[in-house]
Amino acid sequence: MSETDSLRELVGRVVNQHGPDFEHWFPASFDWMAACSDAAGMAERAGGGRLSDEGVAALAAAAGEHFRLGYLAGLLTLAAIDPYDGDPEGLVAELVEPLEDEDEERFGALATDHLDAIEARLGGDPTKHPPGTERLVKLAEHAWTPLSTWFESTPKGQRTKWRPFLLAFARLGAGLSALRWHLAGR
Repeated sequence: MSETDSLRELVGRVVNQHGPDFEHWFPASFDWMAACSDAAGMAERAGGGRLSDEGVAALAAAAGEHFRLGYLAGLLTLAAIDPYDGDPEGLVAELVEPLEDEDEERFGALATDHLDAIEARLGGDPTKHPPGTERLVKLAEHAWTPLSTWFESTPKGQRTKWRPFLLAFARLGAGLSALRWHLAGR
């Protein structure tokens, strides 16, 4: 079994276990559903053309799936490289527990302060990130790198013109998983 297949299997288990109740435990200080619901608007602004109402709903749903997948797989990837823990799935189970109010606020503040740098770096922008974001950007890169290989292995016949927008939502999820990882003191 290849590393990519092993990662798919692990991610599949984590997504099946924690994905269905994602909106109940994901930090509410970042409105991921609002971001995903604007996927069609982003695509249209980028020249992707206007979508039917059904197309808008389908693209928003796909963006949400990619965001959840990126977040959960990002946590799993970080847990798998954690030198102090031998149970990545168990560590992910700890990290999907709802945050206390204070940590919820800190998550929102981290997203506000660091998300632009993380998104730029994961999107391939080689520019230097602002001071104070280095560790979080590095964590986000560790979360995203194996996933980018996985997403790139998608057969060409299954790719659509919306793929770049969907990958952006997966990168966003992986980037936010780095913020959660940081809050856990890992």
